[in-house]
Amino acid sequence: MISIDRGVFFVKNDRIALELYDLGKKFIEFVYDGKNTVILTDENHEEYILENIVYEVRTLLKDGEDLMMMQNENNVVKEIYFLKVKVDNTLAFEDNFSEKSVEVFEELKELMEEKAV
Repeated sequence: MISIDRGVFFVKNDRIALELYDLGKKFIEFVYDGKNTVILTDENHEEYILENIVYEVRTLLKDGEDLMMMQNENNVVKEIYFLKVKVDNTLAFEDNFSEKSVEVFEELKELMEEKAV
């Protein structure tokens, strides 16, 4: 599986959009493990993994509604389409969101301290 490093979830009126950056792929399947991880499958049946999903988004993903996918290339939205969220609670991924969020916070704190000097 290929890890997706740049993806942003947007939520409005209990609807979800996922913007992915500079992948140049169209996805045909969105599978959520019910915790921390999404598996996206592209048209060539290659699998991509997106981890560390915030709790507010998790709740909505569990409902299994459609979500809007936005493909962003060079800071321009190139394509918008919808995918059905499939929930598969049998996937065995670890939920390490808390640990990862602490790491990100520490990195941001260091960057801000460096800029303040």
